Amino acid sequence: MIQKIKKFIIAIVCVALVFYFLLQQYNLYDIDNLAYVIALGFDVGDNNILKLSFQISALGSSSGESGKAQSDNPKVNTVECSSLENGINIMNSYLSKDLNLAHCKMIIFSEELASMDISDYIYTLVNNNQIRSDSNILISRCSAEYFLNNSKPVLESLAARYYETVPLSSEYTGYTQNVTLKQFFIKMSCKYQNPVSILGDVNSSESHSEFSDLTNIEKDSSYKAGQTNINHSSKEVETIGLAVFKNESLVGELTAFETLCHLMVTNQINRAQLTIPNPFVQNESVTLLLKPTNNFKKDVKIVNNTPYISVSPNFEANILTSNKHSPNLNPDEINILEQYAVSYLNSKINEYLYKTSKQFKSDIDEFGGYASKYFLYTKDWEDFDWNSAYENAFFNVNSKIRIVSG
Repeated sequence: MIQKIKKFIIAIVCVALVFYFLLQQYNLYDIDNLAYVIALGFDVGDNNILKLSFQISALGSSSGESGKAQSDNPKVNTVECSSLENGINIMNSYLSKDLNLAHCKMIIFSEELASMDISDYIYTLVNNNQIRSDSNILISRCSAEYFLNNSKPVLESLAARYYETVPLSSEYTGYTQNVTLKQFFIKMSCKYQNPVSILGDVNSSESHSEFSDLTNIEKDSSYKAGQTNINHSSKEVETIGLAVFKNESLVGELTAFETLCHLMVTNQINRAQLTIPNPFVQNESVTLLLKPTNNFKKDVKIVNNTPYISVSPNFEANILTSNKHSPNLNPDEINILEQYAVSYLNSKINEYLYKTSKQFKSDIDEFGGYASKYFLYTKDWEDFDWNSAYENAFFNVNSKIRIVSG
């Protein structure tokens, strides 16, 4: 009997100790002790190696207006430091709270910093067990601090939700791409492809571009982030185009239409608009809504150490344009329109591909994966040096467009 009582007392003490330590752990990570970072910015420091900007949710622990506070006034704090870890440590001391990165939705690098080697920062971010692999990577044409200070929720009640929706426009415009930390890291570390990133900027009247040397049809799709002639009452951020990397460094930018070509070549497009000159009426245009089919083809051949690359994107199209000059299209006219659209698209994709090869010298379209099949051993593939070979590549684009509705 005495033995049973002892066991019972020991059990009670053990349970009490477990609850005690759990409560201590809970108090340590209680919401009142945490500051939630929803976006993280990297700039070149003025007085140190790095300038870190933290956009912190203003969510309160007990306020009934907490959702409104998070939406209207997310805080941006900046610190100069030598590393991400030191910057977090300094900021923790300043805020008297523990910065929590588990809800960080967007990681922003300035173009100035991205033009250098950012691999150390990417490896550090991947190694951090709080930062999610699906956080988006964005390259800002202005400083990351300025970008965050002007980044405010639009048509969203929560700032964190706003950052989740920013890259999703790629699904219905094709003018940007949903690039995550995981995707960027894999491509940066890979031997046969290079990464891209979302391109962002702050849109203001000073940053608008006219493109006087382009036709009216080409102007709308030739913008990059910050250049569109959108009029609004305040400065706002926008994400159009992509930042192109070679290995760990930024080497160039893609316009809206070049980004669309990139998504077509990598078969990552859901739907997109294609505006072409009207082959029947001078000085007018026709807009087609393209939807990919399952007949996409891509192939790479190596001839005398030179890559010969063929791409065949395949689309069904609806005619969106209609006005008093729109012809009542018969089968022959539809065939003419299809051929004209194919010729126009082939020309634009070819221009884009040769730009990545000759100007950027960067394979961002994953052709290297197709070329690697010709090499039995890893050393042979590494000795071939795909990045150098890609500079001399030849391209053949054979797109197909079938108009199914007008």
